[in-house]
Amino acid sequence: MPTASRYLAPHEAGLRDEKGTTALMRAAANGDAAIVSLLVDKEAGMKDSEGRTALMLALCLTVPSGSSATVREKSSQSRCAIVELLAPKEAAIVSSDGETMLMVAISRGFSDCIPPLGSRPELARG
Repeated sequence: MPTASRYLAPHEAGLRDEKGTTALMRAAANGDAAIVSLLVDKEAGMKDSEGRTALMLALCLTVPSGSSATVREKSSQSRCAIVELLAPKEAAIVSSDGETMLMVAISRGFSDCIPPLGSRPELARG
């Protein structure tokens, strides 16, 4: 992890851009598990101006079509690592569309991300 990130995190955690996006949200959306692990305790649970959390953005992480199998596998591993980091703090948050994060993972075909989301009894909906 870059030294600058470790230095800046304690001082800039919680800051937002004009759309309400935090560094944690950007790291999750870009598949950067190292930065997510650095910021998760400081910014988890925050929502941007559209009501999205870092976990929601991580579950939107896609790989461009035509990417190699290696790139797809690395993206999947990164997404799963990020979901594991964020699930304890954000998995119970429901999207503005009324979807749980488990529902989002299933609808996007991210079966590799289901265990950290699906093993949480407080997420059961009935």
